[in-house]
Amino acid sequence: MLARVAVARGPWLDEFWSIWAITPAAAPSSLVERWLGDVHTLVWPAWTWAVATLGGDGLPVRRLLANGGALMLLGAGSAVLARARPSNRPFLALLLVSVLGTPMVALSFGDYRPYFAHVCAFALLVACWAHIQSAAPGEDEGDGAGVRVVLVAATFLSIAFHYIATLIASLAVGLFLVILWRQGRRRWALWMGGAAGAGWLFLLVSLALQYPRWQAYLDVRWIGTRPDQALLLELSMLAFPFYLTPAMVVLAAAGWRLNQGAGRELRQVTWPLLAAAALSAGLLFVLNFRTPILVDRYMLLWNPLVCGAAAALAAPLARDRWLAPLVVLMLLVAGYRTLGLLDRVPGWTDGAARVAELVRACPGTRVYWMSTWQLSPTRHSRAGRRELQAFGLGYARQAKRFGFVARPLPEDSVIDVRGATCPTLVWMEHALASDFGRVRDLTDMAQLRIVGPRPGQRLRLLQRRAAKILVIPAPR
Repeated sequence: MLARVAVARGPWLDEFWSIWAITPAAAPSSLVERWLGDVHTLVWPAWTWAVATLGGDGLPVRRLLANGGALMLLGAGSAVLARARPSNRPFLALLLVSVLGTPMVALSFGDYRPYFAHVCAFALLVACWAHIQSAAPGEDEGDGAGVRVVLVAATFLSIAFHYIATLIASLAVGLFLVILWRQGRRRWALWMGGAAGAGWLFLLVSLALQYPRWQAYLDVRWIGTRPDQALLLELSMLAFPFYLTPAMVVLAAAGWRLNQGAGRELRQVTWPLLAAAALSAGLLFVLNFRTPILVDRYMLLWNPLVCGAAAALAAPLARDRWLAPLVVLMLLVAGYRTLGLLDRVPGWTDGAARVAELVRACPGTRVYWMSTWQLSPTRHSRAGRRELQAFGLGYARQAKRFGFVARPLPEDSVIDVRGATCPTLVWMEHALASDFGRVRDLTDMAQLRIVGPRPGQRLRLLQRRAAKILVIPAPR
């Protein structure tokens, strides 16, 4: 299922930023400057650069290498934990199935950005938390070095992967540390605290190196989530795992009913996960009220917290033989739902396919591409000019894939159609139908000036999913 998502999902602008950041740069830019100019921490470009050395330049291959590598690390870490404490295997199975089976997480496997890898790291940290709590203090001292390596790596990566999502991971780790210390699990607290300290230090160093670059070009904010939108977004993201994997609701409710009042260990696993989700939701809402920062993919780390709590409640039911078929059924249902959603995220595929059809109908058709940043009011912004670098890479790759040539819109926004025998197209991605729908809107916002059309000729504006295509007829 995940492999199909990686291959079938259409590309998106952010993914071309990941490619651009690790593509050898011509002077005066440098590879290091590209890494430092990214809005993500240095973990992601370093990881994508490392796996890109294995080969393959296509976007599906890069997705499989980067996100598949993170999935393999999650599987390897889970295997270490399962081998160290076999009694915890039902929890691990339910956690992995519910997290990876949630469609939004599964769809992020087809996104060449850090979100899926971050979820894998944090899910492994939640698994470590359950592993520690599944034994009484003092009984877990015999755990081998492998478990400690997994804990340290999961803690560090959970914190160091993303500047916004780290707030969720950091709150969870802080809560875990307080509980571990109060429980007398001092060694675990020191291992986790040391890894967390290294992660926070890494973030501070990354921020010190990257912030001056951001100041040079981030003169426009692209996130505008209002408080009412933030509240609805947070509620939906917290409920998302249960809505899309309803079997987990049934399992969690049954587990809670059967183990009510009996599970001190169960409560020690569950309530800190739910508390971390609630506290981080409140913190992010307050921060977004002051400065809009929330995007749905930044909150994917709630998925391991919510699914981890549900898996802890449902795990005692694993002693019954009927659970295994139910887990398989959950996986099949989640996979079916994910593949059903795949058609709703075509990325840039539909727009490029329509442009290719128009070019085939008249091979002399000229195609210009433009960015939504070239529209007012961001037309003359520094951020807009920088965005053109990744946009240009994306348009060039998509045009080559669909068999036509696209050139950037001239800087003066003048399009000369005199002498043309075929239509001229202006192709713009990341432009939703709700943004604007009239030709006049586009020409005014982009300050387009078309030279050579005969009087009375009408321009057409086509909408294909997230793409707009302006069709300028040839003069007759």
